[in-house]
Amino acid sequence: MSGEKKEEAVSRRKYLGAVAGLGVAAVVGWGLAGYLASKPAAPAVEKTVTITKTITGAPTVITPSIGPAKLNFIVESEIKEYVEKALDEFKIQYPNVTVNLIPVPYDQIYEKVSTSLAAKSPEYDVINVSDTMSSSLFASGHIEPLDNYINSPLRDPEFKLEDFFEEQIKGMCTGLDGKLYALPYVYDCYQMVWNKKIFEEYGITDAPDTWDKVYNYGKKITELAKGKVWGVAFEGRYFQWDLIPWARTFGVPGHLWDPTTHKPLLNHPATIEALEWAVKLMEVAPPGVISYGDYDCAKSYMAGEVAMAFVWTRAEIEDPSKSLAAGVTEYSPIPKKVSYASYGSGHNFMLNKYGKNKDAAYKLIEFLLKPTIQLKYMKYKGPTVKQGLKPEYLKAYPYLKGFEATLPYVTFDPRIPEIREVYDIMGEWVSKALLKEIDAKTACDNMQAEVEKLLAKYVR
Repeated sequence: MSGEKKEEAVSRRKYLGAVAGLGVAAVVGWGLAGYLASKPAAPAVEKTVTITKTITGAPTVITPSIGPAKLNFIVESEIKEYVEKALDEFKIQYPNVTVNLIPVPYDQIYEKVSTSLAAKSPEYDVINVSDTMSSSLFASGHIEPLDNYINSPLRDPEFKLEDFFEEQIKGMCTGLDGKLYALPYVYDCYQMVWNKKIFEEYGITDAPDTWDKVYNYGKKITELAKGKVWGVAFEGRYFQWDLIPWARTFGVPGHLWDPTTHKPLLNHPATIEALEWAVKLMEVAPPGVISYGDYDCAKSYMAGEVAMAFVWTRAEIEDPSKSLAAGVTEYSPIPKKVSYASYGSGHNFMLNKYGKNKDAAYKLIEFLLKPTIQLKYMKYKGPTVKQGLKPEYLKAYPYLKGFEATLPYVTFDPRIPEIREVYDIMGEWVSKALLKEIDAKTACDNMQAEVEKLLAKYVR
């Protein structure tokens, strides 16, 4: 689930539903049929606009006049610098719109946004939160659907919804009611990386493409390096998220949720087997891996402290000023037992339903996400438009090799408002298993029972 995340005593998705008053109880059942169903094209929005024509030697450029308007744009602190750079160009195209960028740390932004929306405040015009934080906001009724804006004749001709990855739009941006509530700014894929220089140093020439190889190679490196290098790193602190793609590689269908019944599969035999492997890999991981988050894994890998790591898309890996693994990293989906698997995450941009300048606010989102702007400034995670997979772009940014390799295997969290509570339950029992306080099967049985009980409360 993206920039450089500093790991604090807060999970990636800690603030998904902490503030009351969002009205999530209004969501009817799972509603996944609506989420998965195709929706009819929304009618075009009729607007009266002033047309400004700029005539040069080139073809005429016609830009609808927007503003004057002042927009408050609340963003997670980690993406501030990337958005800020693009705003200079936005000001040139839309000189009548002033943007006040409000950066807020990851562990505070959900509470600020949800509290403001619950009060029906127009305080924030454009909202940026991570994808899973979005679920309860979509269900709250406080976010403006974007369908009419997407289909408006006033849209920028360069901005096309079909340029985005369909699975990300469906998995991150669509509500249980089938409406489009957000557009994605970052695409983050869970993947495996390994340092081929370290492999060669310890006489390993084969890729770690099976779980047995990951363990055996990790064991060999750990024993021979005698504390200088360890075998593998993963998110011990938040392994409840890693468990999802791991379990899929062992045979769990869907995203730990039965695709037919929409029931959790937390004690499926493949889920138990995946957790057992995590416990086993603790033997060839750094001593502190139980406290590792995503950034800790990446940092340990980039410092040459581990030979292999399970990480999210991260540009720093190929930055020689930050990483000893630059130029010597191989990328792949996580090892295959039954099938390959990955996990998609990212950032969303959305509109406040109570905003006073929604037309201008949407134009800001549209501008930031059109291919020319996004690919020019968003260079630290995966792009959300297909143009980012063109050969010249992949050549310029080698870290995207991992992004490209994992895309075919990505799944996303189910769009249910209770997802925060689900992950909190999973985190408690997964940690007990990794610490060997209980066995993997007991942990998975307890997760299943508690999540079923939680979701039973929300049967409408």
